[in-house]
Amino acid sequence: MALCSLCSAQFDLGSIAGAVRDPSGLAVAGATVELRSQTTNAVRQAKMSEAGRFDFLSPRPDTYTLTALHEGFREKTQASTLAVGQRTELDMAMDIGSVNIVSVSERLARC
Repeated sequence: MALCSLCSAQFDLGSIAGAVRDPSGLAVAGATVELRSQTTNAVRQAKMSEAGRFDFLSPRPDTYTLTALHEGFREKTQASTLAVGQRTELDMAMDIGSVNIVSVSERLARC
């Protein structure tokens, strides 16, 4: 009987998976995606594969905020509600971030 309740509990969970792409549709390899529960504020992180895919296995039903981060791109945030046993597929498109150029010059003091 304990085995049956354990199996039943596993189906209460879902999964959130997807891809992170740049504006041209190419994978953003190495991006980080954060999954934040809006109920508990708990955060899980996943690093993108070379194909730009992420997969969060077994999150509880809840409303989540997903945030994609990668140097050179603007942060992308998206909300998703996960139901019992649901597998959600989310693709996120990141925009190219602005590049800041810092110019440093040195002046020699004259005596």
